[in-house]
Amino acid sequence: CNRMSNSSASQSTLDPAKLPSLQELQNTRMQVEKELEFLTASHSQLLDAKTRFSDNITLLDHLGKVPAGQQMLVPITNSMFLPARLVTNERVTTDIGTGYQVERSRESAQAFYGRRVEQIVDNLKKVEATLLGKQNAAKFLDEAMRVKYEAEQGK
Repeated sequence: CNRMSNSSASQSTLDPAKLPSLQELQNTRMQVEKELEFLTASHSQLLDAKTRFSDNITLLDHLGKVPAGQQMLVPITNSMFLPARLVTNERVTTDIGTGYQVERSRESAQAFYGRRVEQIVDNLKKVEATLLGKQNAAKFLDEAMRVKYEAEQGK
C-alpha cells in the first residue's frame, strides 16, 4: 500500500515536460547502476576485511591460552599448513598492510586489529548511506523514465 502511495505521489510531482529525454534518463540510470555495483562490491570487501580482522582478534585471544612449546599447524596459505612449535605466545608478527609486517606484543596486535575493525565499521556506515542514496536515485530514475515513457506514448 505504501509503495502505491509513493508511486502516485511521484507521478503527480513529475512533470514529463520538465524531465530530460528518455535517452538521457536511461544513460543516467546506467551510470547509477555502475555506481551501485561498485559500492556493493566495496561493501562486500569491507565486510570480508571486518571478518578477517575480527577473526584475528579471536585467534590472538586463543593464542594467549596456548602454552609455549606446544606443537601446532601454522597457516601458510588458505589451504597449506606447516607443523611448528610455539616458542612464545606473547609476541606475534602482524601484517600492517602493503606487505609490511611488524613484530609486537599479542595485546598490541589485538588493539591494532580492534582499531582496524572500528575503521572498517565507520567506512561501512558511510558506504551503506551512499548505497541507500544511490538506490533511491535509481528508484527515482525508474519512476521518471516510466512517466516520460507514458507521456511519449500518449502523444
